[in-house]
Amino acid sequence: MVNVCNEVDDNCDGVVDEDAVDRDVCFRDRDEDGFGAGQPYRGCCDSQLRFPDDCDDHDPSVNPDQLELAGDGLDNDCDAHTTDEDLDGDGVANDEDCAPTDPWSSTLYVDADGDGYGDPDVALVDCEEGVEDNTDCDDTRASTHPAAAEVADDGLDNDCDPGTTDYDIDGDGIDNDLDCGPSDPWSQQFYADADLDGFGDPGVVDCGLGGVADNTDCDDSDAEVFPGAEDICYNAIDDDCNGWVDDSEELRWCYPDYDGDGYGGAPGYSGCCPQTLSDAYDCDDTSPLVNPDILEVADDGVDNDCDSLTTDDDIDGDGVFDEDDCFPSDSEAWAMFADADGDGFGDPDVVDCGPDGVADDTDCDDGDPYIHPGIAYSCP
Repeated sequence: MVNVCNEVDDNCDGVVDEDAVDRDVCFRDRDEDGFGAGQPYRGCCDSQLRFPDDCDDHDPSVNPDQLELAGDGLDNDCDAHTTDEDLDGDGVANDEDCAPTDPWSSTLYVDADGDGYGDPDVALVDCEEGVEDNTDCDDTRASTHPAAAEVADDGLDNDCDPGTTDYDIDGDGIDNDLDCGPSDPWSQQFYADADLDGFGDPGVVDCGLGGVADNTDCDDSDAEVFPGAEDICYNAIDDDCNGWVDDSEELRWCYPDYDGDGYGGAPGYSGCCPQTLSDAYDCDDTSPLVNPDILEVADDGVDNDCDSLTTDDDIDGDGVFDEDDCFPSDSEAWAMFADADGDGFGDPDVVDCGPDGVADDTDCDDGDPYIHPGIAYSCP
């Protein structure tokens, strides 16, 4: 038969609880005060000896069941929180504690003005006439305590609350003279609605019958301007009070006009803009002298009209160099031709921009006035 921890010689070998199967880790109790300490061993022991709770196992008057004693220099109850100076471990020194051995007792405080609120800086040791509260910010004035109402402009902290002041007695962050309910921190504010659109001016409080609870109107002089209104392009007004001017549904892709010549240049943005700014027509938006309305200028090295067909050598873009072009600025006409024989038909190989030149270039023999298109057996 096996031994168990029961103080009985279960296997009749003359030894009680020898090698019991339910042995536990135990700590020796040298001073026999019922609390263990020191090196652990395996054996049968009371539950109290399964923990090393005794802070002095040589003195039976020192263990967790003892009361802490003042001034003996011992940790009588083996509790680091209780000391010779604070027997009940409540954080209040014995000489300032109304019940120095009761950690749940309340320290009492002087209530010099009799308003029921104690002075936090003056604790009572005799505990005969004090109060448990210690929240009075002025114990010389019975009208000043946490339950008092703040009074405007008297220079006192009547309610002992730094959040309420002479200028904001309900502490809601709104000065008394701007507060529709100056003594009620939950009161509703109302705002002027001069344009009667139902949206109030956030900068003008109106606690009268005309005030409205809303304070989101960005222009209280215009009834067409309020949050949710339709934004209109080209009026330079934030109609819907969203912080953006001219961001209506009429938006198109626009290009900025930095040089102010009426033509936009890349990069673009989404917004309201004139038609001329809806395309990046300006090839140089740093110069107002460069845009599609400007005529190309010969030999200045600039694409004046933003047209790749017109160049410094061919300013009308008709494919004929200016030096060979009788009309260098007219892309529809470019040449006049020599009419040496005066028959009205020009030589296609000889340009003549002078007064004798003709527009025709079909004469196959400009040395004979009788040979030209229209005469039989003449130019094919």
